[in-house]
Amino acid sequence: MVTFLIAVMCVSIAGMVGLIALKRWEINSGRILMAGVRPAAGRVLGAGLHFAERRAPALVKGAGWTAYRVLRRTFHLSVAWVVVHTERGLESVLHTLRHTTATHSDGEASAFLREVAEHKKSLIQKSSKKKNAIYEE
Repeated sequence: MVTFLIAVMCVSIAGMVGLIALKRWEINSGRILMAGVRPAAGRVLGAGLHFAERRAPALVKGAGWTAYRVLRRTFHLSVAWVVVHTERGLESVLHTLRHTTATHSDGEASAFLREVAEHKKSLIQKSSKKKNAIYEE
């Protein structure tokens, strides 16, 4: 890798020295090398530069927004699909539990459940008295 980078640096240096030597020859001799090609090359390079500076960023920005919208919609649909299928699965489990679980009791709650219900009622009555309280104790 180091050898490759050194070779590229040497080629770059040689190219720059060549361009400087060519420009010095043009200045000293007063002659312009490939004078007929330079206006056309300038127009082509100018058009390429205009595209690289103006059009390409606009295209990338438009593609970015399009990709963002597509990804946002895909994420939204994926979450909705997961929610719907989870709900459907939970409904099927609930349906199965309702049909497989038989009630054995005579409708009377156990002593423990009655005590929990009484405690819940007392907590609700306490919290209704403290309407302006920031927190419940």
